[in-house]
Amino acid sequence: MKHLASAPERGDLVWLDFMPQSGREIDKRRPALILSPKAFNSATGFVAACPITSKGRGSKFEVALDDISPISGVILSHQFKTLDWRSREIQFAGKVSKEVLNEVTARIAAIVCFE
Repeated sequence: MKHLASAPERGDLVWLDFMPQSGREIDKRRPALILSPKAFNSATGFVAACPITSKGRGSKFEVALDDISPISGVILSHQFKTLDWRSREIQFAGKVSKEVLNEVTARIAAIVCFE
């Protein structure tokens, strides 16, 4: 894995640090799916990301990564957040399929009531 010198893109799979955390929020260094477009990420220094865990709990907001993904596990769409990607030692790990990205964004849209 290589550290990113430029902003990540929507659909990238990356490793980044989710600390600090509070309560039941996901923690530690882990893989994540980037949701926000590169233009936003470059302009702000932030990314919108969903953490990925290897141990799903069967939540309807979990989206399984497909077999072509370089990372295995489930994307926690209900724990999306914005993070300062420059300060969290972000490393590129691969790309997610359009189908998986679309499923994650559909679940987030249900959470925030996008129409």
